[in-house]
Amino acid sequence: MTNYLIASLISVSLLSCGNNKVGTPVITKIDTFKIENKNLPVDKITFDFAISKKAKKNRMIKINTTFFNSYKDTVYFLTWTCDGLVNDIVYDTAKMALFPHYSCNASFPMIGKIPPNDKLDFDANFILKTDDKKMKLSYDFYRVESDFDIKADIHKIIKYQDDRQKTILNAKEHSFE
Repeated sequence: MTNYLIASLISVSLLSCGNNKVGTPVITKIDTFKIENKNLPVDKITFDFAISKKAKKNRMIKINTTFFNSYKDTVYFLTWTCDGLVNDIVYDTAKMALFPHYSCNASFPMIGKIPPNDKLDFDANFILKTDDKKMKLSYDFYRVESDFDIKADIHKIIKYQDDRQKTILNAKEHSFE
């Protein structure tokens, strides 16, 4: 009896799926190839890091990273809600692995800002995979205008993520014990 009930419920739900025809498509395809993203200057923005702590047993290393804004205006950039600053660090994955501060089910784009002639600090943790005593880090920096609207300009974010000509800020190489 239970099998007949389950079979009839499945039949009804399968038959009703075809009756719900909506004229509006759920997904809108956007042609991102014709979008021109302003190449905002980043020549007065620097990225650097300092190694603050190295554990001997578990090969974990903590770094303090800093953005310096030498412009006379606030600099706005794209980041993410879930540990976004850390996740845009570019590093050699053969030498180390990022050990995130948070584990999130979702992350959404948001606008970060660095005040004029000021800095923005954040920490990151890595697990070393090799015995190399040198570390080179960079940052995938997507500068945007102050009026950048995430909802309206989501296609620009998608295009940037797919683009091969990203803005990478390089820090100098550091050595540690």
